[in-house]
Amino acid sequence: GCESASTVMALQHAVGTDKISLSAFLNYYLDWTSSTPSPSRNSGPNPNKVYMGNPFPGYNDKSWGCFSPVIMKAVGKLENVIGVKATNASGTSLQNLCTTYIDKGIPVVMWATVGMTSTYKVHTWVTPDGESISYNNKLHCLLLVGYDENNYYFNDPMAKKIQGYSKAS
Repeated sequence: GCESASTVMALQHAVGTDKISLSAFLNYYLDWTSSTPSPSRNSGPNPNKVYMGNPFPGYNDKSWGCFSPVIMKAVGKLENVIGVKATNASGTSLQNLCTTYIDKGIPVVMWATVGMTSTYKVHTWVTPDGESISYNNKLHCLLLVGYDENNYYFNDPMAKKIQGYSKAS
């Protein structure tokens, strides 16, 4: 899953590549379920509580993803192991993320859309505990690593490279 890959890139930046691997993150820290939503049946897991689908590389067609609380919980489990604490900055503008974190050399895990597209479909369903979920079918997670006058730069696990997107997009 792109959420885990982006998070592990950020963690490796903070503590070194030998301290945490994507495989360890997925196997020991991320809460996930192989269940995926069935919007046609109006039911599915809660992406605020678990990664939906198989997060391991090679299973992208059987994966949906998760929201930030799942990643925050996984990183929280790692605090005592690697000594890193995450901050939830949801709702913070990109400019403020850049001045608060990027200018200090701290990358930011960020949810956006694939290719920064504004064209997507929203799927909705109800979780077993009765919570209504809205989920963007183009949801994607990237690592914000830089910016300049015209662009924001992301380490994009899907593109497998640093990708620039115009500030307008």
